[in-house]
Amino acid sequence: MRKELFANRVQPAIPSRLEGLFPQMDFDDSIMFTAGSPAEELFPKEAMRQAYLDAINLEGAHTFQYHTVSGPVELREKLALRAQRKMQIEEAKAENVMLTAGGQQGIDLVAKLMLNKGDGLVVEAPTYVGALSSFDMYEPTYHEVDLELDGMNLDQLEAILKENNNIKMVYTVPDFHNPGGVTMSVESGNG
Repeated sequence: MRKELFANRVQPAIPSRLEGLFPQMDFDDSIMFTAGSPAEELFPKEAMRQAYLDAINLEGAHTFQYHTVSGPVELREKLALRAQRKMQIEEAKAENVMLTAGGQQGIDLVAKLMLNKGDGLVVEAPTYVGALSSFDMYEPTYHEVDLELDGMNLDQLEAILKENNNIKMVYTVPDFHNPGGVTMSVESGNG
């Protein structure tokens, strides 16, 4: 591999933090906790097949066409209305909603939007390794905060925010934390 062809941020000689998380995915009797992969029997295969067929019946070949990067406007409008009604986010509008292929893509897009080299980024210790892989591309300066039974240690967070004027972003997994398994308490969330 010709390393000089790659952008500096890619660093192909450095192994990804994600390498090694999927070593035995081909074994049928393995339960892989490391990668956060759901059990295949939990996928609603029949419902997904029916939704696919319904989309083709409704939209025809248009189903396979490219759409805007942020997603179909009709769906974004419905999601914005839902955010207004269910979450009381009055300013929610379709133009402020973007659909992603999953959480990992969302994390990467936020990192791309927010982080420059050297920007301060607060993360929980431990935190989701997939997020770190996305953040690493933008070369932030990491600041770790301990993960407690009810979420991020807010005293440590407050101290870091007071001591550092370059904190651009705080990354937390408030519900069903991966890998910690904790859920942030209401008190901590409002802290």
